[in-house]
Amino acid sequence: MKLGPLIVALALMLGPLRLSSQRSGQLLTDARDQIRAQNLDSAITLLQVLTTPGQADSSARAEAFVWLGVATFYKGQDSLAGYDFKAALDNNPLLTPAAVLARLDSGLAALWERQQTTVLCGEALPAWLDDFGPTVASLNSDARAAHRPEVISGPTVSYPDNLRRADVQGRVMVRALIDTLGRAERGSVRIISTPHRDFNGPVTEYMERAHFRAAVSDAGRVRSCIIVPIVFSIKH
Repeated sequence: MKLGPLIVALALMLGPLRLSSQRSGQLLTDARDQIRAQNLDSAITLLQVLTTPGQADSSARAEAFVWLGVATFYKGQDSLAGYDFKAALDNNPLLTPAAVLARLDSGLAALWERQQTTVLCGEALPAWLDDFGPTVASLNSDARAAHRPEVISGPTVSYPDNLRRADVQGRVMVRALIDTLGRAERGSVRIISTPHRDFNGPVTEYMERAHFRAAVSDAGRVRSCIIVPIVFSIKH
């Protein structure tokens, strides 16, 4: 199916106006349809509208960059696809589309995993993301071949008094590199997302003082990367 003239006109007429979430979702759907139909240039035209700064929110832009990477990969432009995946992660580093990408092409999934590991961990390590899903997601093949690190003990996370009084709650996503002794490496704790910056200090202190069971591969204990949630909740 070729890209219809109405969709082309829409893409050209959007101009500087910010897209609504409904319109963004429709453009993403149309772009995916064009990729399935192998109309890659048409898909790229639509996705470039969504990835233009100011056109869509960060969630929609991130997803659009993922599919832009798929389209450019299918055009044989692997390095450009990697750039698009990096841009997706700049908008949302906690995206986990690898399973979907693997169904399309194993090379796509491998490219995504390399980019995400670099963005989140800074180097090639077994990496896991605990995002309150049914299972902890292994972010690369090294993680799938190993046992993830687990918390053995740690201090109580202090709730900032000013945020408790203001009834501010939420979830902090934090990254740490865990050494073979089960400790966060010095300087490796990094806040990925937070509902309020005053949560960051207590979370960083907790991760730096926590003791983990180190990740284990067939070769024994290994350095690893984890991204975990720390939840601040007030019981009324």
